[in-house]
Amino acid sequence: MIGTSIGRPVFVGLDTRLTDQFPEWVRIEDDVTLSFPGMPGAHDDAHRMDCTTPAAGHRTAAPGVAVGERAVAGAAGIVTRAVPAGRTVACVPSRVVQEVS
Repeated sequence: MIGTSIGRPVFVGLDTRLTDQFPEWVRIEDDVTLSFPGMPGAHDDAHRMDCTTPAAGHRTAAPGVAVGERAVAGAAGIVTRAVPAGRTVACVPSRVVQEVS
């Protein structure tokens, strides 16, 4: 309803919040599990108002970060670049910590 694309079947865990800032830039594809707590988003504290341009001012918005198939993003991590398929990332900012078997 807010513009986020969500596939099927998708599990969204308890206390997971979908961003309301640039929601049209968030796409959750088929067979995804979002564990809790999480917050998929496409910004770093960017502001969105109906009459402003995305990424205007001193804050930024950046679509295009993808999490590959069978990849895992660790809790409380901040994913700032693409996560390759079959990798686990963690930390702030996230970095590859292991391969998924």
